[in-house]
Amino acid sequence: MRSFKKPFLFLAIIIIFAGLAYWDDWKTKNDIEKAKTKDQLVDFTAASIEEITYQKHNEQGASFDLTLAKKDGKWRIIRPESYAADSGAVERLLKVIEDAQFEKSFVADAKRLNDFGLSPPQIIIGLKTKDGIGERISLGGKSPTGFSVYAQLSSNPRMLLLNQYVFTAANKEMQDFRDRSLGIPDGVEVKGFTFHRASQAPITFARRERDWFIVSDGDQKADPQEVNGFLSFLQQLKAERFIDQPSPDLEKALTQDNPGSQLVAKLQFETVHGLSQSFTLIENNGVIYTQIPGQKGTVALDKKVEQGLKKSLKEFVYRGMFSFNSTEATQVTLDGAVFEKKENQWKLAGSSKNADYIRLLLVDLEFAKAEEILKSDTMKEVVKEQPTHRLLLQFKDSSKLEIALWINKNRPDTIYLKRGQDGFFLAPATIMDNFKEQPAAADDQNKWQG
Repeated sequence: MRSFKKPFLFLAIIIIFAGLAYWDDWKTKNDIEKAKTKDQLVDFTAASIEEITYQKHNEQGASFDLTLAKKDGKWRIIRPESYAADSGAVERLLKVIEDAQFEKSFVADAKRLNDFGLSPPQIIIGLKTKDGIGERISLGGKSPTGFSVYAQLSSNPRMLLLNQYVFTAANKEMQDFRDRSLGIPDGVEVKGFTFHRASQAPITFARRERDWFIVSDGDQKADPQEVNGFLSFLQQLKAERFIDQPSPDLEKALTQDNPGSQLVAKLQFETVHGLSQSFTLIENNGVIYTQIPGQKGTVALDKKVEQGLKKSLKEFVYRGMFSFNSTEATQVTLDGAVFEKKENQWKLAGSSKNADYIRLLLVDLEFAKAEEILKSDTMKEVVKEQPTHRLLLQFKDSSKLEIALWINKNRPDTIYLKRGQDGFFLAPATIMDNFKEQPAAADDQNKWQG
């Protein structure tokens, strides 16, 4: 019988020690969590807040008083006027409050509130959760050391000392809560837009599937990278300053016929949802102004905006000369010499010698952009001469492409290029860098010789 008791005893001891270890680990974690929340300023999360009131006072009285409300995950100012709010700025403020802990608490005589900068408070932040729970945080003056600020909660009569950072993060102006975006639609929602820069003809773009076309100058393909980049730049424009009630003098100045003002650009957008938006940007006294559709007043933009608007038609025209995939090529005939791709290696036909420069040649052509798209009349005299190089490309799908190139004697940094029968371009001469095998670099030669 005794022989069975010992194993059970050892098992019981093991279970007891395991239980003690588990309890100790749980208690340690629990103590850490309690320490974290012991001096927590508020006991609810930023995500649970759905309404905020914000009051800021100075010696002359209330400087401003507003209310924000969250709907469908977005914040909006609903008082004293209705404006879109900067949701990111609001959430950052709430996160600071959620994480804030008080350094000290003590009982203070209500008659001494003025000594703590709380009669009246400098800042009052009212919070209401989705469950209707409310809290009001009053922030006052700095402590004698200057590293903390006095505060009180509506739910707690004790005086609290918070880190000065809380006051700094909460010290806002009305415009800090405003959404500074101009409301320009996101690029994916734009189906067409017109860009009219001062001193040049308007450029109108239309989207067809994934491609952009310039329809104000015939009907030519636009460079998608340039157009999407420009739309991204416009969509990220921010107001530097809101002028909700411009003076009569400013209103008069911001007219296009005012001698002291000049038109910078006009923009008009049509979205896939059938919405139309227009913006007129006017410069006056070194500042660029515009109006946000649906809002009163005007906004001032950074002067640097003008640099991003310095775009011409030429920059938007699609200058890619080829649409093939270089990896799909199977054979290249260059000035009579035939090269074939065997097991993903380019070789001179009938030879085992590698010709990797043909792969580089194809890549250069695939991504090359023309300096200028030419009309056939411009190439009449050029094509009468013998080409400097002739190319015939063949692809996996049995399609073929003929290319001819001529040196441009007037501009040695460029070449004339003919694609098929009807594509004519002025192209950079660097396209021909890989039309012949390049000699190995001296370091490489020495390495192999060594």
